[in-house]
Amino acid sequence: MPKASIILSSYNNLSPLELSVESLRHQTEKDFEIIIADDGSTDGTIEYLEKEGIKYFSRPNEGYRLAYIWNRGAELAIGNRLIFGNADIVSHPNRVEQHLQFGRNLVAGIYPSIPIEKVSIITKEMIAKDFSKIESLATEDRRKDFINKLRHPHLVHGKKIPPRYMYGGNWSCPHDIFNELGGLDEGFKGWGGEDFDFARRAQNNGDDVILNINCIGYHLDHETVNRNNTRGIGKGYFHEKWS
Repeated sequence: MPKASIILSSYNNLSPLELSVESLRHQTEKDFEIIIADDGSTDGTIEYLEKEGIKYFSRPNEGYRLAYIWNRGAELAIGNRLIFGNADIVSHPNRVEQHLQFGRNLVAGIYPSIPIEKVSIITKEMIAKDFSKIESLATEDRRKDFINKLRHPHLVHGKKIPPRYMYGGNWSCPHDIFNELGGLDEGFKGWGGEDFDFARRAQNNGDDVILNINCIGYHLDHETVNRNNTRGIGKGYFHEKWS
C-alpha cells in the first residue's frame, strides 16, 4: 500500500489539471498514487488521463456533486492516507510529505490562490525548475487573519482547529477513519458544506483536525461554474442537518 492516495476533483478544466499532475510528479515524497474524480468532463480530460495512465472515476454530469465524486475516488484508493483537493491546485513540492506529518489526525493544509490574471504565467517548466516564482505570485490563505492572530479563533500551526476551518481544497484523513465515518455525506449537492460536515463528524468521533501551514496547495483561480448559483443548496443542507 502506498503511503497516500491523492484524490482530485475535476470538471472541464484540462489545462490546470495537467499543471496539477505535473506538480505531483515533483514531490519530495514519492510513495503515493494519483486518482482523478471527474464530474463528467467533455474537454479531453478522460483522453488525457488514459494516455497518462492515471487512475480515475468519471460519470455523466448531473450537476455539481463534489462529495459524490470524492467518495467514488476514495473507493478506488489503496493509500493509507487520503489527500483531497481539486484538479486546479498546484502542489508545493513538499505538500504530500507534509500531509503525513501528524499521525492519525486529519490535516488541514493551506490554500492560497494564484490570481486569475497570473495563471497564464504558470508553466510545467516553472513547476519543475523554479517553484519559487509560483510562490511569489500567490495571495495569502483566506484564514490569514486567524492564523496571524488578528481575529478569533486563533489558528495555530500543529494544533487542533475547529472543524469550520478545514477547507476542502487541501485536506487529508487516514483511510480507515474515512471509511469508519462512511465517507463524505452525499446529501450535499451544489457548492460547499461537505468539508465542514466531514470535519465536524470526525471531531464528534474523537478525531482532531490539525492545521499544517507548511502543507500548501496553490489554487489556480478561474471563472466559476455555477458555484454562486448553488452555494445556498449546500449551506442550507448543512444548517438543516446540524440545527
